Amino acid sequence: MATLQGAGMKCRKLVSFAVKSLFTNVPIDGAIRAAERALAKMDEGELPLQIDNYIKLISLCVEYGPFEFRGREYEQIQGLAMGSPLSSVFAQLFMETLEADHYRNIVRRKVVWLRYVDDTLALIPTRTNLPDLPHRLSAVHPFIQFTMEEERNEQFPFLDTMIHRRLGGPIFSVYRKPTKKDYFIHYFSAHSKKTKAGVVIGFFLRALRICSPEFLEEIQHVRYTFQHLHYPRSMLTHLRRKAEFMSRSRREDTWNKTQGIIIPHSELAEHLEALVSRTLKITTSSGKKIEDIVREKTSNHNRPLSQVHSIPCGGCDRVYIGETAR
Repeated sequence: MATLQGAGMKCRKLVSFAVKSLFTNVPIDGAIRAAERALAKMDEGELPLQIDNYIKLISLCVEYGPFEFRGREYEQIQGLAMGSPLSSVFAQLFMETLEADHYRNIVRRKVVWLRYVDDTLALIPTRTNLPDLPHRLSAVHPFIQFTMEEERNEQFPFLDTMIHRRLGGPIFSVYRKPTKKDYFIHYFSAHSKKTKAGVVIGFFLRALRICSPEFLEEIQHVRYTFQHLHYPRSMLTHLRRKAEFMSRSRREDTWNKTQGIIIPHSELAEHLEALVSRTLKITTSSGKKIEDIVREKTSNHNRPLSQVHSIPCGGCDRVYIGETAR
């Protein structure tokens, strides 16, 4: 939010624009062209393959999206698939091209435009014809349609941040929806102590990084919330101090990713991790869930929809053979 603090909010209004169902409305051909534009600016040596082959592979991943529903197989014919790791990247690249080619010209260059995936925060001069703006933005592409929300009572929520307008500039607090429920990991749950500590530290860090000094009572809210979940006060005090240290230092992670092992979670594993933390990174797996123990296992080989496919290589005489239930 440092951009807002330095932008000056006098004679300007905060508004947000949200794209309706972004992923499923991003055209695949447009997303691929946006990826090609981004790759053209890169050094081909930074990629694992030549750019042409790289584009062919990522195109194959997004163009073929089958899924199964109630025993029938379907293929998605429009938009990016929800849940695909590539969809967020392609949606981001596609929106960047629309911003560079169209949206910036519509909202003018002096407007502060801050977008996160499908939500955009904009600081716009009050003389702007606001009711007409979402229609002009939506007219750029038939599938990318916008809704707009304006600030009220000199306050404006954006993601998990509440922006408060003041004479000296904007100040910030944590925003929670009216329907929020403080249902987090209980202290007596079977999760590891590391997982529980990570959740608490995350909430402390959010308060420290978002809140202006006037709203740092958010830290007390975090303490009370986890005390009701039976977290010891001494543990919460220690984790708060740790979060404050992390917030001040923001040191770069010095781990060598090759120097690490994964072992099953246990109390012994937590003690071992503390002993060797300076020389070896230990990650603990969560172990089996009750569902994994009681659920009846089925074999894909007996499914009627299972298929064997053969994919020949275009550069040699080898053939890849695999099996899928989709």
